[in-house]
Amino acid sequence: MEPFMVSRGRLSWAQVSVLSAREPLGITQEGIRLTLRRETTLSWTPMRVIADICVIPNTGHTSVRQEVARAHEILAATGLEVRLHAYGTNIEGDYDTIFAALRSVHEELHANGAPRISTTIRLGSRTDKQQGIDDKIAAVNDELDI
Repeated sequence: MEPFMVSRGRLSWAQVSVLSAREPLGITQEGIRLTLRRETTLSWTPMRVIADICVIPNTGHTSVRQEVARAHEILAATGLEVRLHAYGTNIEGDYDTIFAALRSVHEELHANGAPRISTTIRLGSRTDKQQGIDDKIAAVNDELDI
């Protein structure tokens, strides 16, 4: 049994143990397919989510705009759809990528002197259809006739 990492860039997606002879690993835009034996195929599809994240570093100062700006830069570096708003950030994309980026936010802010960080997360996922931030806003605007 030999473990190996399947990764995209520096963010790990899954750790897989190969239980039988090596077979081809298929990586597609929709997910990862690993064939263990001819009769067994495991599939993994990334979970798409929309998250509303509010990171509040405790720095001892009233203003935290520099820390919030750095957190936003880290989230934006994922390449996912990221939107700053008055009380947080909306981000849409793969669950694992978002949470790996959020971990990076905490690690960097701690390394830069924030001894405590409080983060609130609201998270939504759907299995019946794909829906992004723009779709959700458009649906409400349609109701308001905007």
